[in-house]
Amino acid sequence: MSRRLRSLVACLSLLSGTFAAQAQANLIHGISAGIGLARQASNSNKNGTDYTVSNLSYRGQEFSVKRTPAEQNTGPAAGHIGMLEAELEKCYKALVADSTSSVCSENQKVNIKSLQALISRAQPGWNQKPYRAEAAFYAAEDARRQRVAGTPAPTK
Repeated sequence: MSRRLRSLVACLSLLSGTFAAQAQANLIHGISAGIGLARQASNSNKNGTDYTVSNLSYRGQEFSVKRTPAEQNTGPAAGHIGMLEAELEKCYKALVADSTSSVCSENQKVNIKSLQALISRAQPGWNQKPYRAEAAFYAAEDARRQRVAGTPAPTK
């Protein structure tokens, strides 16, 4: 009888140890998943992604617009980011003000490209995809307006 009792106790202790180990593993997994989500959320906030981007529509086409509030624009490229967003805002105002005139001048296009390069060097983690998409939309709209007006597109 004592042999059976010892085997039963040994089996029960093995099972309880397995359940405890599994519970600890689940707890650790849950904690690490929570930490990962918190890091992801804080990183996206630090880089100015997601919450500063909105989608606008013009003539049935959607495009992204990123504008960063001053209190969230605190990185090493903050000045350049502000200037880039101001340049893009001028283009946006020209887009909606008149449906026939140019959206972005050649000078503005050059300024936008150089500001993007400066931001990439000063703050490489800054999400510039919305800026590039917005600038490309304005360039395509300029080309469309020139075709409609019958004037040739400027050469590079």
